[in-house]
Amino acid sequence: MPTYNKAAVLRQAVDSILAQTCVDWELLIVDDGSTDDTASVLAGCTDPRIIVQSLPSNIGRSAARNLALSRARGRYIAICDSDDVSAPSRFEQQVAFLDSQPDVDVVSGYIRAFSESNRAVMIFPQDASSIRRRFERGKMGVAHGASMVRAECFTHLGGYCEELSFAEDFELFRRFSRQYVFRTLPEVLLDYRHQLGTAAIRHWAHESRAHRYALYRSSLDRSSLDAGGGRVLTLDEFSRQWRTRAAVYTLDLLRSIHFNLRARLFSSYVLR
Repeated sequence: MPTYNKAAVLRQAVDSILAQTCVDWELLIVDDGSTDDTASVLAGCTDPRIIVQSLPSNIGRSAARNLALSRARGRYIAICDSDDVSAPSRFEQQVAFLDSQPDVDVVSGYIRAFSESNRAVMIFPQDASSIRRRFERGKMGVAHGASMVRAECFTHLGGYCEELSFAEDFELFRRFSRQYVFRTLPEVLLDYRHQLGTAAIRHWAHESRAHRYALYRSSLDRSSLDAGGGRVLTLDEFSRQWRTRAAVYTLDLLRSIHFNLRARLFSSYVLR
């Protein structure tokens, strides 16, 4: 659980982990140089299963996630963001599923996106082939924040791309989808805090550039790169390309408007 200036909602996220019906877990919280009251909130988290690492300055969400991963000891990694709320049975269901399905590497669930005025249930495909096809089309195949991953996946393919502050989840999972099997449980396992409506549209350009860079990074041939076959563009270099700019200000803008209209008009929608 990386966190940065989320003191107002952090305790709710932590309490949802403390309320899990599965009790055999450790919660690794990385305070990524917060300047609000995060330290005070964390000081009140006295459960011995909670391990807090406070950083003197902000290193970015991806680097904070990787730091937590480097300290994790469990065979499964549950993604927990500091402004989301996990359902009480989330860990129990996901652990049971991975224990009983050794061929599955990542299991997720549906999520309920919410803001102060709107709610929308985000329904992802359940079967492995449909999930893989979504990733191949450049779309998120599962809900990252509601996912549990076998720790060995990170050992073999690495962690989050630290150049990304947005879409690092998409880059990681799309890269994983080439080698690992994903499944989704058909029920809501997470309440996901999301600015449905104008707030999301306001940030669409920055997020869409990051998404397109994540698509580029996750499509690279790792074996070729390891052998010295070509240079990886930085996010800034990639964003300056005319193709990237053209796509961001046409296709991605239309997709952002479509997403928000559906979220505002319907109580649920299928991401297919």
